[in-house]
Amino acid sequence: MTATDARAAARAVIAALDPVWIEPAIVQPAALYLELLGEDVRRRALMVQDDDGAELCLRPDMTVPALRAALAAKPRPAIVAYDGPVFRKQAAGSLREAEFIQIGAEWLGQDWAPGAGPEPEIVARALEGCRAVGVEPALKLGDAALVRAFVQACGIAEPWQGRVVRAAASADPATRLAALAQTSAPQADALARAAAAMDEDHARGLIDDVLSLAGVTAVGGRAVEDIVARVRARAAQSREAAPSAEALRLLAALVAIDAPLAEGVAEMERLLDHPALVARGEAQRAAGAVVAQLAALGARVDLPAQTHFAPALARNVGYYDGLVFELEHKPLGERASLGGGGRYDALARRIGGDAAVCGAGFVLRPERLAQAAGRGA
Repeated sequence: MTATDARAAARAVIAALDPVWIEPAIVQPAALYLELLGEDVRRRALMVQDDDGAELCLRPDMTVPALRAALAAKPRPAIVAYDGPVFRKQAAGSLREAEFIQIGAEWLGQDWAPGAGPEPEIVARALEGCRAVGVEPALKLGDAALVRAFVQACGIAEPWQGRVVRAAASADPATRLAALAQTSAPQADALARAAAAMDEDHARGLIDDVLSLAGVTAVGGRAVEDIVARVRARAAQSREAAPSAEALRLLAALVAIDAPLAEGVAEMERLLDHPALVARGEAQRAAGAVVAQLAALGARVDLPAQTHFAPALARNVGYYDGLVFELEHKPLGERASLGGGGRYDALARRIGGDAAVCGAGFVLRPERLAQAAGRGA
């Protein structure tokens, strides 16, 4: 089995969906990635500048540029597909690839009713792409909305919620959440208090003046907006109490779940009795939605024997806001991920400027599929 064979097999699975095939430009505006994923993008993406100093990047994934193209099309296609290279920085000594092929598909719709989205079809097609080359992957399922619902149900003040969600979705959530437990509300300095008291235009003017006096030049057209947002958030956090240790322990228990499907769901449901849940009904509704979603998956999809539930599953991009899944072949070690996907309504709405648009999709990595097919179980 060669990478070319695996690529052809994956394309055939996706072609059966009758999608619109698109070829997004390799060089993309960096601003959207920075807005979605923060400054961490600079560590992972290959950044360049155009002649005017605007920041660009070699596309670190295909989903974002594919959505940009699909949402700009008239009429808007229901499914788009793509097949091409993406580029990511890797740490020295890493076995992960700096350039590799992603092949995948993205579904777009309007106001998908709860439980009526295409997630079961997406997981089924992704599994079909693996099985077409003789690979039976391990499947891991998570849900970004569930984690956010638990954070809100703990009564954590809004200025802190983003920090807590990011900690829960990090590569080392236990450590990050434990660190937050030792964090007190930051003291807002005079600049933060002044910016928080102004509207955004005046706050931007203030930061512009400060940068000018300091002799600092913003690059790429985003630095000032980032600084304004951060100093205003710092001021807001200074007015609110930090999350309680009890709430952070509950969230640490939630994100620690990584167990066979039925066992993992049972662990989640036991946490619904935790005393840190001050809005228990909100957490119960989110958990019920997850259980219904998993039941729909089980009814539609021939799930692998190795299917785990890990509520805080975080793929290497941070824009999912519903079901998230990862396909793995564990014998490949650091290169175990064969692909994955999930639901990302907020991303689709931000790109398309449409408050009702919904989106979900998946990607596969044919080189790793070929390696997995050659490695066996």
